[in-house]
Amino acid sequence: MSYDTVESGLLTLIRVLSNYNTTNTDRGDYRVLGSGVTRAVVINPGSISNREVVGLPRRIQTEWEILIELFVPFQGEISTASAAIRADRQELLDHLDKYPTINGVANVTHAFVGHGTEPEVWSGESQSFWKQTLVMRVLETYTATIAE
Repeated sequence: MSYDTVESGLLTLIRVLSNYNTTNTDRGDYRVLGSGVTRAVVINPGSISNREVVGLPRRIQTEWEILIELFVPFQGEISTASAAIRADRQELLDHLDKYPTINGVANVTHAFVGHGTEPEVWSGESQSFWKQTLVMRVLETYTATIAE
């Protein structure tokens, strides 16, 4: 198993929501913000919080962090962007809470958004956004093949 598989599964799961699709979500590519979207999500690798052998033969458990960056453009009043980021953040949290294994991604035993950053202003080339990063911790357990 790999982080790449976990991250791909998360992106697919986010795109299940009607507000998200291939035009406003991506893995590490911020160009989606330049297409006039009303909301966007870009996911990126976070830290590896923990990695250990938890059983025999060579049962390995890894705790990955995935950064889910939510972007809402400033359009009109600040209060409009504030309301939009609250609603979009809650929609994402409620949706992701329903899928504790990221909709059955192989070897994922637990996934949960445990915290996030405070919203901040993020300026793109053509537009400013309000950005909030949600931090998802994913626990993956698999048996490694021993080569020696």
